[in-house]
Amino acid sequence: MDETPDVTQLSAVRDLLSQVQTGARVTTAIGEPIQVGDRQVIPAVKITYCGGGGGGGGTMREQQAGEGHGSGAGAGVRIRPLGCWIVGPQGEIWLPALDINRTFLIAGAIVMLFLLTIKALIRRL
Repeated sequence: MDETPDVTQLSAVRDLLSQVQTGARVTTAIGEPIQVGDRQVIPAVKITYCGGGGGGGGTMREQQAGEGHGSGAGAGVRIRPLGCWIVGPQGEIWLPALDINRTFLIAGAIVMLFLLTIKALIRRL
């Protein structure tokens, strides 16, 4: 069985990792300050990188050399706003961002828990 990696696959994975490393900088998570009147607004985000890869193989038969193969790679980036620092003459303040999706998810879970509790109480009566 031939287990030597394909050079094009390795270079593709190397390029992908290089792009992720280039994007993973502090200036990406903490944005450039924006001047608004006498205040500076500094945005902050949470960046999550993920990636994966695969491989393959096969059998080497005398009559059918190179049977079987496989490969794969993937990556993803998630950027979520956290909020911003507001720096002014009176001091600084952290203003968190409101994540609507998370708010609805938590509210929905609370409502479901409330309804299940009511249902259990009604069954006991």
